[in-house]
Amino acid sequence: MRLQPKTDLRYRFIYTGHLFILILFNLASIGCENIGLEHASRGGWHIVQGENPLPHFRAMCYLPDQPFSKHDEKGPIGTQRGAKPHHVSHMFVAGFDGIVYRSSDGFQTWQYSQVPGGERLYALHFDNKQKGYVAGWGGRLNRTLDGGRTWQAIDTGSTQRITGMDRAPDGHLFLIGDGGTVIRTASNDRQFEQLSGFQDQGLRAIAFNADGHGLIVGYRGAAWATHDSGKNWDELSGLKGFGSDMYSCAVNSTTAWVVGAFGHVFKANLEDDKWSQVDLQTRAYLRHITFISDRIGIITGYGTVFRTVDAGATWQQIISGVPYQLLASTGDSGSEVWTCGEYGCLYCWDGAGNTRRGPVLGIGVTIFDLASDDRNSTLWAVAEKGTVFHSRDQGQSWGNTALTPPIDLLTVTFSSDGLGYIGGRNGHYWSTQDGGSTWHHQQLPAKDDINDLAVSPTGTVWACGRNGLLCKSSDRGISWHSIPINFDRALRSLSIVHDDCIWVVGENGLILQSMNDGNFFFGNYSGTSLDLNAVYGNDRMIITAGQSGAVLLNISSGQGSSWDLVQCPGGVTFHALTVVSDQITWLAGDGGQLVSLRLDRQSGHCQRVTISPFRDLHALLESENTLFAGGSNSIIVKKRFQ
Repeated sequence: MRLQPKTDLRYRFIYTGHLFILILFNLASIGCENIGLEHASRGGWHIVQGENPLPHFRAMCYLPDQPFSKHDEKGPIGTQRGAKPHHVSHMFVAGFDGIVYRSSDGFQTWQYSQVPGGERLYALHFDNKQKGYVAGWGGRLNRTLDGGRTWQAIDTGSTQRITGMDRAPDGHLFLIGDGGTVIRTASNDRQFEQLSGFQDQGLRAIAFNADGHGLIVGYRGAAWATHDSGKNWDELSGLKGFGSDMYSCAVNSTTAWVVGAFGHVFKANLEDDKWSQVDLQTRAYLRHITFISDRIGIITGYGTVFRTVDAGATWQQIISGVPYQLLASTGDSGSEVWTCGEYGCLYCWDGAGNTRRGPVLGIGVTIFDLASDDRNSTLWAVAEKGTVFHSRDQGQSWGNTALTPPIDLLTVTFSSDGLGYIGGRNGHYWSTQDGGSTWHHQQLPAKDDINDLAVSPTGTVWACGRNGLLCKSSDRGISWHSIPINFDRALRSLSIVHDDCIWVVGENGLILQSMNDGNFFFGNYSGTSLDLNAVYGNDRMIITAGQSGAVLLNISSGQGSSWDLVQCPGGVTFHALTVVSDQITWLAGDGGQLVSLRLDRQSGHCQRVTISPFRDLHALLESENTLFAGGSNSIIVKKRFQ
């Protein structure tokens, strides 16, 4: 973890052979300015991202700001409608843990609710902006009459998982799912009839068009068609012959479509069972297809989205390289395409080739590091699955991008002249020379995880990591030179006092020091075998922290200086620290623990704040009198701290 405070520290200790630090814990609020966020505050900290639950999203639908015509009145996922171009004002997204998100202002803000029981939800349908249905695990149907604010559970008589839902033109709502389950409701949606003849198959999708043509598809090519709004169903031998797992289907006015595993796309004329294969030049699992109109369709898959504007004659890949499964999609007949998937992510393609990256409802991935590019006042956060966040308004809002390959990103740092570096697993790293607009990917010769990066005042870039990885670049990250240290332990953190003084800490209490620009490192006896995860040093003092609440202090950076061990009560493992003034150091660790360590001439004083026992914290950053912490599915902020 980089530690780059803007203030030169002037610790004034009375040193008489050892430093006595008195540790006190204060669970009261430390006090801060309210920054206007609607999220909960704990000890002056506000969770600005990740407060809301972020399930895997499996289904979505939208409703326009004006009612659909009779022909278009359905509005669920996987159905077809001849909607005229207009602004979309309502969207619903459903997923695991019984969570349903809704937006009624053009996706600027979102609210969420939870169905009774909190089951995983796979199917979603809204008749209008007030009346809708979701279903999933356990065969239970949930209905809302107030736009998704509250939900009433309805027993369908089945315990099989429901994976698809659509309303036929004659008014019957159909539910399909595991074990060949097909359920048809009466007009009041409270009486249920289980249909037979669908074998013991895993069924995955159902779709109708406005003329009563419909499809049901499932695993191993299982498929049935209807031409009378579901009164009768006929098995499709032509599609079954392909033997592919089918995940989604769509029916427009003339053509039926099916997508499935290994990039399989099939289409057929509605009047026969002659299916042909469409080659999209992909082997990605394709999880969803929908036609917004007869001409505009969307196919969503693992890391990819395709779009057609000519009724499927041609398909264009508009999103690729996304590190998530994109499990559902929707849009209007204008320019915007929305898709959702794992980890609460949402993507919007605006028709001009621009992609807005979610998750817009929170984070959904673990933040491993934070950094600041002071040249353009931008905050940066790196996370799992190649996820990079940035903020240009001191953390009030965050933009997102995705790096490929989609590996975990462990460290980020910026030099004083705005050059940026990101390190990840297996030696992958990225550099930017334009403030993060573009990132250039490379890989270190040693394929070990890069745990920390730091830049010296003269521009030398240093990296440390797993299995004793320690190397430097004198040409701004283009080429790297390995530094032999004769230790194969994981190195966790770097601190550069100046070019001739570099500190490295790692497993089993390892502390390394160089006094000659890193040409040679020697061990500095720490007196502990606990893992050390973060270090900061200047010309007056060194501080490092790690496993079981260990904090080591050294008020002299000279060779052979002794270390004073502070064992913080509670035994929390610290992953990050940052020094914010001449007397205050903040530490962050497991279980949402934040510790403010205050040092003066007489004593030390420690205040502890538990942000959330379920959010491990991995990163800390001080910027413009605001402290940011990142960790499990969250970025939290404390403004005007002391």
